[in-house]
Amino acid sequence: MSGPTLDIQPDAQAAAAKACDLLADSIASAVAQRGRALIALAGGTTPAAVYRLLAERDLDWGSVLLVPGDERCVPHGHPDANLTMIERELLDRLPIGGGRPEYVGPPLGLPPSVAAPAWERALVDALNQSAAEGLPVIDFALLGLGLDGHTASLFPGSDSLDAEGIAVAIEDAPKPPPQRVSLTLELLAIARSRVILAVGESKADAIARVLEGPSPLWPASLLPGEGTLVICDERAVGVTP
Repeated sequence: MSGPTLDIQPDAQAAAAKACDLLADSIASAVAQRGRALIALAGGTTPAAVYRLLAERDLDWGSVLLVPGDERCVPHGHPDANLTMIERELLDRLPIGGGRPEYVGPPLGLPPSVAAPAWERALVDALNQSAAEGLPVIDFALLGLGLDGHTASLFPGSDSLDAEGIAVAIEDAPKPPPQRVSLTLELLAIARSRVILAVGESKADAIARVLEGPSPLWPASLLPGEGTLVICDERAVGVTP
């Protein structure tokens, strides 16, 4: 089984621009072909630059459905919520009066065991899809990469790696906050396209491990190599500018 493809950009800004280009192209293509784009967005700090660039694109936002790759079980407006960052860097920057994307995330402020099934129901309803149709297919998933190889909120050694369906409840994440909800590895694995964005020299080891091939010790490596692109900067692969 081949691993993901590696795309090395000169710096973090160029890496963000490349990810933005691919994301915008995927949205346009999905809308043209299927009338709607289902996009999964990474949280954290690294993708913020991507979202600022994406907000400047002239896209058919009214045909876009956005979901977070994962969410922290914190109150609405909390600085740790991925929604807070996505609103600040993308949604609040979109032109007023144009089409608006639909955002479907887990309800904030609820425990994972309640938020995960509620999120599943909300997404299925938003897609007008029945359970008999199987899992929804994400057109483009933008993902992050932790130093320990986690992606979304799928951490090494966690039972969540074997979860089925759309969303999984996380009660004991090894980094705060411990209570989270994440899209499943099963769902991310069938996305039409996946981009892992990782920049900075601190990510060098995790990138190397992911490129080596599947290992439950490095959850991001469990994603199919085909259809997965790792975008990084030169520092993340040990190249000194």
